[in-house]
Amino acid sequence: MRAAQFAALSGAQLSTFSTADVRAIASDGFALLTTQAVAALNASQIGALTAGQTVALTTRQAGAWSSAQLSALSSANLAALEAEDLGAMKTAAIAGLSTRQMAQLSAAQLDGMTSAQFAALNTSQVAALSDASLAGLAGADLAALSTAAVSQLATALLAQLSTEQLSALGTQQIVALSSSQIAALDADRVSNLRTAQLAVLGSRHVAGLSNADIAALDGGDLASLNTAAINALSASQFSVLGGGDYSAIASLTTLQIGALRTATLAALNAGQAAALTSKQVAALSSAQVSVL
Repeated sequence: MRAAQFAALSGAQLSTFSTADVRAIASDGFALLTTQAVAALNASQIGALTAGQTVALTTRQAGAWSSAQLSALSSANLAALEAEDLGAMKTAAIAGLSTRQMAQLSAAQLDGMTSAQFAALNTSQVAALSDASLAGLAGADLAALSTAAVSQLATALLAQLSTEQLSALGTQQIVALSSSQIAALDADRVSNLRTAQLAVLGSRHVAGLSNADIAALDGGDLASLNTAAINALSASQFSVLGGGDYSAIASLTTLQIGALRTATLAALNAGQAAALTSKQVAALSSAQVSVL
């Protein structure tokens, strides 16, 4: 067939081609097929494509693929799919990627995906991605993941994310993290969380923080913690508050001071006690004062 003939093929005509006929189409001829014709390819025909045909796929054609077509792509052809073509696919089509296919996506292919496509991924698809691939994602892509997907991220992956990537996560994504996921973050990562992120940490998150994590928080970080988080501090955690900088305790608001449990406040050392401001002392309850 000539170039003009490939370009003139209708979807109805192409759908009658056998898998052998489809494979026989030269790569340059395949690139000339209309979006309507490409959209008419069935699963068997998609499965029969050559790597050369997959490489020849244009972004315009890729945008016409359905989820059923994408899920029918062989492993070899998925590997041959160019990043820009993957990025041109509809979010509904991306939903067709199986967990096996997701695990095969390269870092370059993931980099070609849009934030809207990442937002469309379900928890199983995200869980199937390799840690190495996810660790290479841009902050905007991570921020696009659903809270359900974020809650399923492996602790090993979270431990690899840069401070910039973690900083890109939305507050609702932070809320979705479990105590074990928070526990996977080292002191440097915890101390580099944004104020808005620290402000939504709950009691279960605080339970996942190590003493080193707590000690790495400066006065501004401590002041951003909500009262539920402050109330959840253990005596051991409170004893390292400020990491030796006793003035950090002066950053706690009167509401935060009032939220401290007596058992926690009892762990206050002499340096921390001396750093309490008059307003903070005035905010203490009689029960709290009794343990100082």
